[in-house]
Amino acid sequence: MKNLFLLTAILLSAAFFVSAQSAEEIIHKHVKAIGGLEKIKSINTIKMTGTVDVGGGIQIPFTNYFARPDRMKIEATFQGMTQQIAVDGNSGWQINPFMGSKDPEPMNPEQLKVMKQQADFEGHLFNYKEKGYTAEFLGQEDFEGTPVNKISLSNKDGEQTTYYLDAESHLLLKESQKIKMADNEIQSETIYGDYKEEGGMMLAHSLESKTPGQEGSQKITVATVEVNVPVDASIFVMPAKSTGETK
Repeated sequence: MKNLFLLTAILLSAAFFVSAQSAEEIIHKHVKAIGGLEKIKSINTIKMTGTVDVGGGIQIPFTNYFARPDRMKIEATFQGMTQQIAVDGNSGWQINPFMGSKDPEPMNPEQLKVMKQQADFEGHLFNYKEKGYTAEFLGQEDFEGTPVNKISLSNKDGEQTTYYLDAESHLLLKESQKIKMADNEIQSETIYGDYKEEGGMMLAHSLESKTPGQEGSQKITVATVEVNVPVDASIFVMPAKSTGETK
């Protein structure tokens, strides 16, 4: 009986080792496919423009700015009004004129948590261990006619993201995410496509995001990408509120 337990423990340990090794190997191929470790590390800023199709024939133009470390700003303009969302390291703010607000408001902790993840333009698979994630290879399956390798990343907070990587090109085709916000678990899916090389990196120019169980989706089309362009650090800092005084 003792030997049986020992054999079981050895087999379980071996299975875990193979799974970990497989996940590590697949992630390494993915990083290499999108440009390689050194190329990704050499990128300090990104400026991106495009449109968001929110349905009903409405397309909203946007400009995104990314800068290391963990800084991002989104500007989206519609009907003459511009919404601004920004993250500056460990703080975030937004101006949402569509909700009747013309002054900047700080993000609550839950909003900041989500936006900080989006500010990581490298993606969580890049240096995932240093970012506090554990990787697991979930096997291979078919996604819309393409064989994909499924990789799961999870952290100490119980959040999980599943990546569907093209088994041949190793590019990301789909991402399913579960995030805990307050007492709720938020699920989302993003489908990636139309990859193009930008500054030595392969970047998706077509993204479609949706929430499982809900109708509709948001389709993002990227028009231009500029890498390592000058980005003024002050754009990420929350501006002062207007005094409301007139001269």
